[in-house]
Amino acid sequence: MLTTTLVSSVFAAAAWAGAAGPAGRARVPVALYTWANHLGLPQQGVPADTGRYRPSRRPKARTRDRAGSRFSPQRRRSPLVLPLPKSVQVQVTADDSAKHYNVRETVGNDVDYRDPTEISRDELLKFQERQAISDYYRLKSQGGVAGLGAQPGSAQAQRLIPKIDLGPVADRIFGGRYVDIRPAGAVTLKLGWRQNVNRNPALTLRQQSVGDFIFDQNLNLNLSGTVGTKLKLTFNYDTKAAFDFDNQMKFDYAGQPTDILRKLDLGNVSMPLNNSLVTGGSNLFGVKAQMQFGRLGVTAVAATLRGSADEVRVQNGAQSRVFELKASQYERDRHFFLSQYFRDQYDQTLQGLPTVQSGITITRLEVYITNDNRTTDNLRNVVALQDLGEPRLERIYRPQFYNAANAATVKTPARNGVNYLYNALLAGTRNNLNVEQYLGSLPTPGGTVALV
Repeated sequence: MLTTTLVSSVFAAAAWAGAAGPAGRARVPVALYTWANHLGLPQQGVPADTGRYRPSRRPKARTRDRAGSRFSPQRRRSPLVLPLPKSVQVQVTADDSAKHYNVRETVGNDVDYRDPTEISRDELLKFQERQAISDYYRLKSQGGVAGLGAQPGSAQAQRLIPKIDLGPVADRIFGGRYVDIRPAGAVTLKLGWRQNVNRNPALTLRQQSVGDFIFDQNLNLNLSGTVGTKLKLTFNYDTKAAFDFDNQMKFDYAGQPTDILRKLDLGNVSMPLNNSLVTGGSNLFGVKAQMQFGRLGVTAVAATLRGSADEVRVQNGAQSRVFELKASQYERDRHFFLSQYFRDQYDQTLQGLPTVQSGITITRLEVYITNDNRTTDNLRNVVALQDLGEPRLERIYRPQFYNAANAATVKTPARNGVNYLYNALLAGTRNNLNVEQYLGSLPTPGGTVALV
């Protein structure tokens, strides 16, 4: 009772406010809003704008039901609309006057699919005429150029290009008078329009919406034909072939055993040879003729090579290739050994490629580059010592540094303490102010050495 009284009071106050207000002034929402605030009722506001409606450019499928009976003239129907199922049957019966016909469409025998209709005799005759013309062209298309005489499913019934009669003259040259060409393949065309919209305020209005055409074509054609019994044609072309020699074209003319010209090939030909002195070609494009002069057989080829031969050698799982390099082409001061030890052990280390069997791991290597661009960042003063880490006497430039106690051989690795040079260096040599004075008289067990 309390809820009913409150709601009745709200509607009564709204009606009273509308009756008391002057004409043209809407006071009902004000009264409703006031009473709703006192009663704590939820307010219903106007929903926000959802944006302007933009119609779609995509095509819409709008199917329409047929007009009239099934025998009436109908508009063209989209192939996407499926026809009626076979369960829908049509019954046509003549009336007593034989001038009109009753048409009944049923599902099965009892259920009416549509309301029964009545057509005249002229409408029925026109429908039969249209149906006969449609059936005639359908049978023609199924029978190919051979027409209705060919058996359905046979090769003659599926022909696209008819045989061409060249007359009796071609019979003497090609061993037949008919040209038989049978194409097969597919042609795909992709047409469209691509519109790219970028709502970037930094771009102009013309640059925000850019469109271009989409045109992509793909041709896959296989053509085989014969002219009589002697000339054969083979042609295949694919626009998506990875290599040019994948597209083959060949004319093959085969003569009689008593003819001088036994065989003539035009297009993609090959000439394999059975000896090791002269190598034949397997990817040629040109003319190849085989002729017979009594007991003498001649095979001649005039063609261009469409490929190249390459030799790849694999040894111990690695690919190797022999190449020649002149001494004048070697780049100096770019490829070098860290010491003579690595040069002496180079061949033995790399004899088991791809595994490098050196037994040595270089943990640290510092490289200094001569300052030739006048930069002042990260500069160092460097003194290069030639005999540092060299163990063998015949490889040391100054014999005073040789340490005979090590008994160095070819397999002795390079290290700092292998001779007297590294031990003779003191911490004072790292000062660039007195390094030149110190290296001028460097004391060693073999005598004083002047390095500068």
